[in-house]
Amino acid sequence: MALENDFDSETAKDLKFELENYHGHYNEVTKKIEYDDDKEAMKAYCNLQIRQMELHRWLESERVHHDLGKDPEIQWVAQFSEKYRKFWRKTHSPCLKKAVLSQLIV
Repeated sequence: MALENDFDSETAKDLKFELENYHGHYNEVTKKIEYDDDKEAMKAYCNLQIRQMELHRWLESERVHHDLGKDPEIQWVAQFSEKYRKFWRKTHSPCLKKAVLSQLIV
């Protein structure tokens, strides 16, 4: 798999996790992850965002030594969801219909 050659190590690690847990495949020509099914792509997109929100919550709570509740997740949406959407578009083939993806807030 050429992920290690095509992306930085952190991105390659995240994309490997995705490929191991969802039904996508890596296209070495386009250098993008592809899904044959819109539902599976949407499931991966949403679940991976939730994973990032939960990681952000955990890191922020660890920093202050107590659980901060849902506030860090709301903060993640405000600060990082647009960046995540752009990352997804850069690293994934557009299986999801543009109308659906453009309406996603998170």
